[in-house]
Amino acid sequence: NFNAVKNNSIRSIIYGVIAFSVFMLVTIIISLLLSTLNIVKVPIEFTFSVGVVPLTLQIIKSMSTTTTLLANNKWLTLYAFGLFIPYVETILMGKVIEVYSRSNNIPLTLKNPKLWVLILIISYGFMVLHIVAKTLNGQINNLALISVFVFALISGMMIIKFKEVEPAVYFHMVA
Repeated sequence: NFNAVKNNSIRSIIYGVIAFSVFMLVTIIISLLLSTLNIVKVPIEFTFSVGVVPLTLQIIKSMSTTTTLLANNKWLTLYAFGLFIPYVETILMGKVIEVYSRSNNIPLTLKNPKLWVLILIISYGFMVLHIVAKTLNGQINNLALISVFVFALISGMMIIKFKEVEPAVYFHMVA
């Protein structure tokens, strides 16, 4: 059961911030690799030759390409994207992992290949569900979709590692 551990919130926030740092590093490496292979176009000004900070800013910008009905109300946008959506999406992911592991009598451990397959499937599903949100002017933002996939992968790993969703929820809120 993925109930929150009592008196664990500060540690969960720290894990969420650490996970965000790992997420950004992995996304930068994957972006540069895919750019080198001409799979994803990363503008030349956002490569290691100029620095990691501009590339990081480009990745963050590509992750926030969503324009919503709430765009005119910053408080509703903050609530929706900063609290509600991270909570609901992460709880949903945790429930899918929990139900799958219970119904198949699979122990919750990162050493279990069946759970890795499940995390990959969930990550792919999250990426597909975000295609509409990560499309700008009719163009699919591949960098943002790759970020969503990596993000979901790390979230799933956190849920299994800590056997609770709270650190992953904070990770989602930070991102």
